[in-house]
Order: sequence, then structure tokens, then C-alpha cells
Amino acid sequence: MRRTTTPAPLSPAMEDYLRVIHELSAGGAPVHNCDIAARLGVAAPSATDMVRRLAAGGYAEHPLHGTIRLTTSGRAIAEDLAQRHSLIRAYLVAILGFAPNAAAREADRLEHVLSTTLRTRLAAATPRE
Repeated sequence: MRRTTTPAPLSPAMEDYLRVIHELSAGGAPVHNCDIAARLGVAAPSATDMVRRLAAGGYAEHPLHGTIRLTTSGRAIAEDLAQRHSLIRAYLVAILGFAPNAAAREADRLEHVLSTTLRTRLAAATPRE
């Protein structure tokens, strides 16, 4: 009998890496471990380890000494996180009066736990730019 396994849920840290890789690769720019490390404020070996974990999970591709690319599933998750982040940030600025930098920091934390229900309500309550 063959067992099928489902991928383990992504941790918030793994989601952060996916979103950062997505942001750094905008416009087709190459992404390297050192770019990710610099953006996240972590050591290069830590970034390398996490990218390996993302590749093992099927969320990224990282050929030896090559640039990092998201897979289709990794990109879908990253795009969803970016949308959550943007929605939370916009709500915090427009409705609650947060300064943009403070709103971005809060959105970094909240994007990982935003439910579909709350997302829908935030979208309805946030003025369009």
C-alpha cells in the first residue's frame, strides 16, 4: 500500500522568505541567497538553509550556485501573502491612522494569520487608492 503525504504547513518564516523572493524577482531580476539575507536581516547561511527547505518542499527551485526561482505553488502563496500584506497595511493607514512604516511592520506579523472572513471585511472597509 502506497502512502501519500501532504506537505507540512509553511511556517511564518517560510512564508516571509517566499514573499521576499517574490518581491526581489519582480521584473525578472535574479535572486541570490545574499539578496534574501540582506532583505530579511539574517545571515547568508540561514538564508541558504531556508531556501533549501523551500526547494525540498517544492516551493522554490535553486540549482547549485544558480538563482532562486519560485515554483508555481510557491509563487501562488507569495502572491497571496503580498495581497494580504497590502490589504492590512492599507487598512491600518487609512482607517486606523498608522504611519506607513509602522503599518508595514504590523502587516508583516498579521499577514500570516488573516482569515478569509476578516480579509473580506477588511477589503470592504478599506478605501480604494
